[in-house]
Amino acid sequence: MTDDKKTPVNGITALKLYNYRCYEQLALECPLQPIVLTGPNGAGKTNILEAISLFSPGKGLRKSKLSLLINIKNPKDPWAVHGTYTFPSGNLALSTGIDLSNESERRFVKINGAPHPQTTLHEWIHILWQTPQSDGLFIEGMSPRRRFIDKLISQIHPSYPKHLYRYDYALRERSRLLKESNFDDYWLRALEETMSQEAVVITMHRIDFVRQLTEAGQNNVTKFPSFSIHSKGLIEEWLEEHPALVVEEKIQKHLKDNRQNDSLTGGTKIGPHQSEIPVINLDYNYPAEVCSTGEQKALLVSLMLAQCRLQTTVCNRMPILLLDEVVAHLDNERRACLFKEIVALRLQAWLTGTDSQVFHPLEGLAHFLTINNATVKEGSLYVS
Repeated sequence: MTDDKKTPVNGITALKLYNYRCYEQLALECPLQPIVLTGPNGAGKTNILEAISLFSPGKGLRKSKLSLLINIKNPKDPWAVHGTYTFPSGNLALSTGIDLSNESERRFVKINGAPHPQTTLHEWIHILWQTPQSDGLFIEGMSPRRRFIDKLISQIHPSYPKHLYRYDYALRERSRLLKESNFDDYWLRALEETMSQEAVVITMHRIDFVRQLTEAGQNNVTKFPSFSIHSKGLIEEWLEEHPALVVEEKIQKHLKDNRQNDSLTGGTKIGPHQSEIPVINLDYNYPAEVCSTGEQKALLVSLMLAQCRLQTTVCNRMPILLLDEVVAHLDNERRACLFKEIVALRLQAWLTGTDSQVFHPLEGLAHFLTINNATVKEGSLYVS
């Protein structure tokens, strides 16, 4: 019998793939437990994680073109992913796939059979992932880091993406007008007013969130690095000294005064799209970008776990974790710590690896599947 104190409070309990990547058809029944997928490289493990990641807004964990997700054996047929999301008050039917009815690539989303915009998914299901491609978070500059933090904020505040969209839209439209030498004061003032309002909202959310995440990441329980994280920029500095309405006025004045310069540079030097997000590994007091590759991987796991702890206090739904080939890069102590935290936090984590033996501590606590050549079988040991 499953221990309810260790059972995840929500997760994917059924998953169906149609014409998706290497799977012509796949149907899985999944208990509310961590799920371990083992098998050789190229067997189809990551494809399952990618399919689940498409139950969140965006392009999924690989960021692939939608047409590339179609099974190569049936290139003219669309792909689709269906899932049952179970949470304490019931079940939710989720569907997504490619719409081939027009020339442009579009992804549809349905919730309980009704069409919805992708952004609606944030209101129901939270999904986080760490893959080998995630390793660049600390070395690829601030843009990926801002997107990562914004995604975490969206897990807690579902309305947050709307503020990002409004800001980005006004920023692009202003840049377009200035590039075309269209200095119509009426339109520019309207766009700059929107930019200033949304910039303050976005920045205040980031400041508050990174403070909470830092607090959640500084603990003596885990073997993963403690960290500090901040949001830095001119708007952040202004908000330390002035009320939000005053900062909005300062942003609008700055944008108006710099229209001519911005028409030449193609953007603006002020705004949340310019903020820096420094992360410090407190175990060594080093910036994340100068830490070793192994410590960067561990630091990213620490950020993920801190997000999960934070959500336990502010949300009624825990995220689903997708950990692709993560444990292979952890030492035995950190690996055991990760498994312990997954169980303690009652997470449904989907973990992949080529060696089933490294997941031995999860025997009896997780559901094991072996995959070979797009064939899935239950069991913890892969047999060639």
